[in-house]
Amino acid sequence: MSRMFVCLSLLLTGLFAFTVINLNSLLYATGRFTGYSQTPQHPQRSDHQRPAALFDGYINPSSIPDHVAYDILFRIFSASEDTELDREKKKVYAQLAGFNENEANLFRYMAYDYEKRVRAINERVKEIKDRNWPNPGSPAIVQLQQLKGEKQNLISAVVTDMQIRASANNMDAGKVQQFIVEYIKPRIKGYATDPSQPKRKVGSQMERISGLFTSYAQASYCGGYVYAYSNTTYSMSLCYLWGDGSYYAEPDSCGHTYNTMVTTTGPGGIYQSSSSGTSVYLIDGSGFPIAGSFFSETDVEGFCSIVNQAFSAAFAPSQNQTPLSVRIASAVFPPPATMDVSSGSQTLTVEISPSNNLPDTSVRVEITQHSNLNSVPLTRPTSQELSKLDTVSGGSVKNFTYPFATAQDNAKKGPIFYRAEIVSAVAQGENPPQISIMGDNPRISNELCVGSREGAPPVCPYP
Repeated sequence: MSRMFVCLSLLLTGLFAFTVINLNSLLYATGRFTGYSQTPQHPQRSDHQRPAALFDGYINPSSIPDHVAYDILFRIFSASEDTELDREKKKVYAQLAGFNENEANLFRYMAYDYEKRVRAINERVKEIKDRNWPNPGSPAIVQLQQLKGEKQNLISAVVTDMQIRASANNMDAGKVQQFIVEYIKPRIKGYATDPSQPKRKVGSQMERISGLFTSYAQASYCGGYVYAYSNTTYSMSLCYLWGDGSYYAEPDSCGHTYNTMVTTTGPGGIYQSSSSGTSVYLIDGSGFPIAGSFFSETDVEGFCSIVNQAFSAAFAPSQNQTPLSVRIASAVFPPPATMDVSSGSQTLTVEISPSNNLPDTSVRVEITQHSNLNSVPLTRPTSQELSKLDTVSGGSVKNFTYPFATAQDNAKKGPIFYRAEIVSAVAQGENPPQISIMGDNPRISNELCVGSREGAPPVCPYP
């Protein structure tokens, strides 16, 4: 009888283990398609249930503390500038704030200074949590709350220093505070720590089985607020849109560490998800500018080392509308892009691409001589032929053509480049929408070679 009981117990244990293993595998396979990355250090919740916001800066900007908004803005301006996109995003923020070049440089300098000084505080917070979690005692909590005050005082000191420097250099320091209140805070939401979020998650097989019959583990202390920031902005000149996400977690918050996931969606099923923010190229596969609504979501996940589980700590959405637009897709002389020295002819084609849903729009394109190293005389284009007006509509490109010709008695040869520019784009009809110009405007053409290219690439010869 006892032997039968032992065998039955082993059989039940095996069934439990098989069920847990396969359930875990199924949940993991399902999680791979949620758009959130899975990492061993920060396991993700399978449902990512978002908490309810306690503070909403869009409804009440004053509910978001100044030090939270400044910390987020400082980190935006102190981020690396490894690519043109990195630099352009900061320029967009500076333009939104109304900064001139000197003001933008000062704010960037103060942001780098803050990031360098706050690093020591953040490292001390991490060291205290590493040393005292999962059971922080009162001394550890007191230390974290002291560091919370130090961080706030540092932000205040940096802001005061910035205001003094701005005043000494005849700059308008009030622009920063106005930008904080009117732009940054409305894009921030604040959340209280929810102790019920972290659930027990154990590693060994026996722990998995026994965990089915034990209560959930909870933190001995959870405090502090977590704030999420989301912004969707774009550059028409660079043809890019950014989904920007960040967070501020108070040093005594429940999560041991935090990480973000930014997701951006837009017209045509555009979808990107990244922990460092997103960037979307605003030109579709056919070369047309993309106009429409874009949405970004910032999910902030906390990681609780007590239960080895990530939980949804904060969330913030944002949206922006890219305008209807036209762009110069190309300005080219057809290959081999040469013209005879005397009595030669050639055609410059400027291709205009519109947004797919662009209404009938009157577009004027002008060309001007960008360079003519040997002053080659041209009989065409004439002054009347340099500017052309035509109707452009969504769904198809429009070619503006300009004839070129040399005189019969011309003896000069050399390279010529032309500059093409959209000088106006006005939608037709009643109550027309505003039309923007996207991308490189003006655009420099490829090289037109008057005379033979032979023996002198890449620039054609001239005396």
